[in-house]
Amino acid sequence: MNEIDYSLNSLIKQYGGLKKILKSPDFILAFICALLFFIYIKFFAGANAGNFVKDLASDLLSVSASLFGILFAAFAIILSLSDEKFMKFLRKHNVLDKILLPFWFVSILYIITIGFNILVKFFPPDIAKYLMVFSILIFSWALLGTIYLVNDTISFARRRADYLEYEKEILEISKEEVNYESNSSKNIC
Repeated sequence: MNEIDYSLNSLIKQYGGLKKILKSPDFILAFICALLFFIYIKFFAGANAGNFVKDLASDLLSVSASLFGILFAAFAIILSLSDEKFMKFLRKHNVLDKILLPFWFVSILYIITIGFNILVKFFPPDIAKYLMVFSILIFSWALLGTIYLVNDTISFARRRADYLEYEKEILEISKEEVNYESNSSKNIC
């Protein structure tokens, strides 16, 4: 039996690579947010920028930790709606991987945001304000990713409802496909 690789690296390759991720709308919007924050810090924040950044780092730390918890709640919903037949069905049609990657990826973004905001608090204000641009980028990216994950969780529930409604038909078609494949392989031999 082939073992399936569900590592983050494997899922990113199946998605289309980092290039596709960096061209995604959520990354582009997060980059714009970070750029706007950089412009604000550089040209408009003034002398209080260091204190503002320290306060913002504390706030982002709290919000990131809270949203990280919401992420696990969404994943718990998906797990509670799943059974063995449905999971096999999703895996057969390559939907399971498309569900797992965003959870992995956004979780990692939140962990990076939490760690980075802790580090920002220890830097001198002049350096921290520029480091905060990176924190804003990662936080915005994770936040937008969470919005997409909520949408994915809702669509997962809808797929589950459709699956339950048509389960008999799906199982019959799957049996026919298995029979066809086994007969085809016998004819080849």
